[in-house]
Amino acid sequence: MVRLSRAARAVPELRRFAELAASIIEVERPASFWELRDAFDELLTPAIWSAFHNAMLHDLIDAVPLTELPEWHWHGVTVCEAPTFSLMLTSETHSDRGRAAAPSHADTYIATTLAAPEMLAVLSPHAVVAERYGMAAGSDIEVFDPFAWLVPRGTEALQPWRRFDVDAPREACHLDAGEDPLCLLTFAASSVVWQRWEFERGTGRPVQAVQTSNETRAILVMLAELARARHVEAVPDVRALLDHPYFQVRWEAACCLGALDAAVAREALHLLAHDRHPHVAAVAADTLRRMNA
Repeated sequence: MVRLSRAARAVPELRRFAELAASIIEVERPASFWELRDAFDELLTPAIWSAFHNAMLHDLIDAVPLTELPEWHWHGVTVCEAPTFSLMLTSETHSDRGRAAAPSHADTYIATTLAAPEMLAVLSPHAVVAERYGMAAGSDIEVFDPFAWLVPRGTEALQPWRRFDVDAPREACHLDAGEDPLCLLTFAASSVVWQRWEFERGTGRPVQAVQTSNETRAILVMLAELARARHVEAVPDVRALLDHPYFQVRWEAACCLGALDAAVAREALHLLAHDRHPHVAAVAADTLRRMNA
């Protein structure tokens, strides 16, 4: 199902792009995303975005209730989206191209990997410096490694109304517009990883891993609350999360079971001692050893 913003419905080119993207992109075939390059290039025309902006202004003039404008959010405007992609307008400040600084070090500027492949274009009038990085050979995005440093791959001038491809999650980029305002058009595939990495831009040193899914954040909060409340009726549902694709959910489910049912928690640890994520397997095995000591 394709969801178009009110303004996008008024622009035929955007409606056609959304329908084409929905018909081509397949989750099981990641390379299908890149088949939209020519179609994305056709969107890089000022007239299309003037029409989009005019439609948004009409909504404001007509005092359309915010409940009918869910496309407006803190990091920009969603032009259209589907389960397999999103097309958004964002700014440099409110985008996943990376925060200005790491959370605990105000003077540490960062670059970040992305959750999915993207095509970007600058719609503001000034060229932008694009720094491109690649993850170290052999690194696994699912296993945060403080020794897998980001590798610089050079810089280039990204001219307005030109496409810039980022083959995430193996690549990262940082856009620097200097003092000029920056408007980005971002066409992204649906998330292909459960976490992204943040790095020091100057050195490439890994700083931290960050979850990419709001759904998993909600699950982790619920697990913590179930454990705090000792809600034993939730044991079957919590146990089912031991098969969750995200390793942190699997581990936190086992921790929650530890607060709800000791016998089931021990079974969970035996299962996770053979987990496909090496950190989970190691911690589960070590916990069992200490329990048996």
